[in-house]
Amino acid sequence: MKNTIGVFSFLVFCGLAFSEEMPKLPVSCENIWKACEQAGFKYGQGKQGKGMDRHCLGPLLHGTKADGALPLPKVSPKDIELCKKEGPSEFGKIKAQGPTTSK
Repeated sequence: MKNTIGVFSFLVFCGLAFSEEMPKLPVSCENIWKACEQAGFKYGQGKQGKGMDRHCLGPLLHGTKADGALPLPKVSPKDIELCKKEGPSEFGKIKAQGPTTSK
């Protein structure tokens, strides 16, 4: 019985820990995200030229030249236009990677 309660508690904890979801994106932004993912771009891969924001989302949404290791995926210009209007303001923005200073 003690093992059953322990296992149950563990499962409940895991369910609570992983229940927070990312905010839902508009379909247009999801389409762009999925295209980038399918093309091989991922978060944390910026140094390898495969960063999601810097090498795919940013260039697609802002019409800038891609400088990554992978070619940009083909996405609908309508999805780009709608995502710019309907998507979260930080979607596809490139985060500064400079040193931090403390006071």
